[in-house]
Amino acid sequence: MPPKSSELVRISELQRLKKENRATVIASNKQKAEKEVLSSFSHVSSDELYAMTIPKVVELTIGTIEKVEKDIAIPIPTAKDREWALSLNSMTTKKRQDTIYEAVEKKNTWRIAYMVAVFREKDGSLDYFNPNYGYDLFFDAPRSLLSFACHDNPSQNVALLLQCDNIDVNNSYGTDQYLRPLNATLLNKNATAAHNILTMLCKFDLENIYAYIDKAPNKTMRNLMKSALDRRAQKSKENHLELPSPDNEKVITEDNNIWRKMNSKSICKLTTDGGGFRLRKTFNFESSTVQECNEYLDKDGRIITAATPVIIPMHQLISKAEIKQAQTNLKKMNNN
Repeated sequence: MPPKSSELVRISELQRLKKENRATVIASNKQKAEKEVLSSFSHVSSDELYAMTIPKVVELTIGTIEKVEKDIAIPIPTAKDREWALSLNSMTTKKRQDTIYEAVEKKNTWRIAYMVAVFREKDGSLDYFNPNYGYDLFFDAPRSLLSFACHDNPSQNVALLLQCDNIDVNNSYGTDQYLRPLNATLLNKNATAAHNILTMLCKFDLENIYAYIDKAPNKTMRNLMKSALDRRAQKSKENHLELPSPDNEKVITEDNNIWRKMNSKSICKLTTDGGGFRLRKTFNFESSTVQECNEYLDKDGRIITAATPVIIPMHQLISKAEIKQAQTNLKKMNNN
């Protein structure tokens, strides 16, 4: 007995769904395979960029506190781009510094990628160019290279600049309008670019995030910044977990500084200004170093956020009085 028309329709529909599902799986596997062979920008040489004949999609690693991968497309160079690339080595450092600025100004992704690649190949030599250079402009407000890119460039150009070793995401060169890359991002009139750039910046150790949250143009960006602030607060708590100190392992001096014994060979000095700022200095006499960290506290004295600690060899400190004070306090606590 032949199947009914309704049964034929059902079978036909099942066959169609199977075909669609098979096509989806094939497409997914193809994307996965393409992803697996995607070049990391850190492995792409300037020679490869120069010789490009088709656009190249590369993967960039973004962030310090939290790392994420971002894929960008680098366009093929024009004949003028290649001519420009050949002229770079004969330029002075100042001329190259102006040239990378011009590339950002013209939003030329290939030229930015090329100079960043050469900068990497030269081990981040500041004789090539300085990614933290501050530009004093005649007809506009002074700013850093990264601030300028964050203010009006597409996100892929910012992502490329963030590949430069030691680039300062908190660079405060310039006037209030372009004070930091974070503030410049919030002033970017391209909503999509601003969101993508902010997402990248929030993966770094940004300072004073809370001061800019209210300046964000929309709730989505405010939420991004609040999440970044929460991550920093959590990381600060993990790095600076304060256990209750016994009375014989804590000293409060006349100037209200608090000294806490960390162990038999290190001691911590906490200095607060009463307005939510605290300077933490840890004197380690085993490694002969001093670690300094700026912390920002809530009204209950809990850490909201903290800057990346800076480690200084004791012999580089100009004043030795504080080291002697740390030695004296630690010796007293060890003898108790």
